[in-house]
Amino acid sequence: MGTYSISQLEKFSGIKAHTIRMWEKRYGIITPHRTEGNTRYYDDDQLRHLLNVVSLLHDGGKISHLCSLSSAELDKLLAQQINKVKSGEASDEGLITSLLKCGMAYEEGKFVQVLNDSINSLGMENVYFRLLLPLLERIGLMWGKDDICPAQEHFISNLIVRRLNAEIHALDTDRRKAGGEGWVLFLPEGEHHQTGLLLANLILRKKGINTLYLGANVPLESLKHAINNFRSSAVYFFLTTQKPSDELEDYINSLVNLLPKIKMYISGNERCLTGVNFPPVVRKIYSLDDLNKEIKLFKS
Repeated sequence: MGTYSISQLEKFSGIKAHTIRMWEKRYGIITPHRTEGNTRYYDDDQLRHLLNVVSLLHDGGKISHLCSLSSAELDKLLAQQINKVKSGEASDEGLITSLLKCGMAYEEGKFVQVLNDSINSLGMENVYFRLLLPLLERIGLMWGKDDICPAQEHFISNLIVRRLNAEIHALDTDRRKAGGEGWVLFLPEGEHHQTGLLLANLILRKKGINTLYLGANVPLESLKHAINNFRSSAVYFFLTTQKPSDELEDYINSLVNLLPKIKMYISGNERCLTGVNFPPVVRKIYSLDDLNKEIKLFKS
């Protein structure tokens, strides 16, 4: 059983620690355990209860009413929340909290149901930028501080990756231009988080652009071999791991020298890219609008 501090509850729920304490005192939302040294801590059931309340709170519930409900009554309201997802009435923050709660409890069926209903209601691209990207950023902050078990992070990420792959495989590949030039998509050595790259692959293929998807942890020489055997006029890669600016600049320059005639696009965590001097040939893509603009220029 996991144990959590109130600061960890704040990160998971998005609710400030002083607000959680106020809810404890005023509404009895949860009662913290105490160590022998009188330090408060919380268990898995209390964390799930808090996330349930927060999820319903974002969908218009009143905190005083929600805190008075039993677990069974909360479950009934959460079941009704699924119908709101299907109709597009659920709030983004409520959906993010629901996905986080299901992922942390390894509830695959519920996670997939919320994700699928959200995609059917909002579309894959909106779901990624409005729900999944904030979810992954929250998980990344917690994982980096050991506030979340790596197994939970892998479980959630793999469910998202599985759905993105299903969307990609469902595309009619005959719609793509036979023999046309395309983009090579990859993650550099040491990079392993593929969700953003998979979404880019999906968008490019939907736009009729050929792609060669190499995935994670690709050495430079392997990249060159792939490009020599694929009609590529562009490469697109993501960076999510913080590196020293000079180390990143050395990598970019090595890439440009290796592939002097290839257009280059880069996305990733803005903190990773800030302060880095990029050669003019490298274009930064920070949003869906940026990507769509580059696709339009590429096809014109």
